Amino acid sequence: MMFLYHILSTILAFLVAPCFAIYSLVTSRKHRGLWHHFGLVPSPDKSRSPSQKTLWVFALSLGEVTAAAPVLKLIHEERPDLRIVVSVTTDSGYDGARKKIPFADQIIFHPLDCLPFTLTALNRIRPDVFIVTDTGFWPGLLDLLARRKTPALLFNGRLSQRSQKRYQQLGRFSKNLCNRFIVRCMQSQK
Repeated sequence: MMFLYHILSTILAFLVAPCFAIYSLVTSRKHRGLWHHFGLVPSPDKSRSPSQKTLWVFALSLGEVTAAAPVLKLIHEERPDLRIVVSVTTDSGYDGARKKIPFADQIIFHPLDCLPFTLTALNRIRPDVFIVTDTGFWPGLLDLLARRKTPALLFNGRLSQRSQKRYQQLGRFSKNLCNRFIVRCMQSQK
């Protein structure tokens, strides 16, 4: 099923890229970091050691950035040598990450989940660990990470009865998607 997903996403990439770029330029929305959405994120700092480990955190928008910031601060204090890359999808998330996570090595806009874009971003960032905050599941990216044997973790995940029904409707696809995470830290009433 993922093979089909990657084929369809590759075909869609040729349609999505020009439409997304035109929309961005005409409306002035998503114009900041436009190329990041196509996987053209900045390459790692050349002064950093190639053996340095990289943690890539996907914090969808401002709420996820706010939840991840204190945890990332603790990680940074414990492991200042760790390269931290934070990706977001919204302008408010981007601004919030720059303000709340100033120690991050890179703050980027997350690539669209089309094979050429996610593959390009992965080749540039080369994460050793990938963390998703909340529920920003991107099936294509999670599949590519699994193929590279890069661990994916879910931080502050949530599952409502409504979303559980939707996941059940997708059957094996959603089960495989959730199984891509080696650790799932879920929200609770506490």
